[in-house]
Amino acid sequence: EMDVRPADVWALGCVLFAIMYGYGPFECEFRADGTGVRVAECSHLRVLGDVPVPPPDSRMAARYPPEIAELLVHPMCRQEMSRRPDAGQVQEMTEDLLRRCRGNTIAPAGAEEGGAGGGAGGGEEDP
Repeated sequence: EMDVRPADVWALGCVLFAIMYGYGPFECEFRADGTGVRVAECSHLRVLGDVPVPPPDSRMAARYPPEIAELLVHPMCRQEMSRRPDAGQVQEMTEDLLRRCRGNTIAPAGAEEGGAGGGAGGGEEDP
């Protein structure tokens, strides 16, 4: 019998990525100049590839603290099931991020610029 729980964690990671950036991790590419995201054709090979990361100084990266993607979303989207956290670990990781946010060890996105980066979509994609 197949254990589908790692697939559930992967799917949740993909949903969280889409909430953060407006597109699923395997249907977008971040523009190298940091001006946004473009929709890419989703193929079997893209799903097997790495999860895209927005350029560090881009508006897309400024939407949320980078720790959310680095410490929660990207580990959940790992291709290799044995390297993905399980549901209990996801809960622990989430609680740790919340503690860090409450303890002000994670700055809100855009804090150094005086505001948040905006909502999903944001008009930054190709027409």
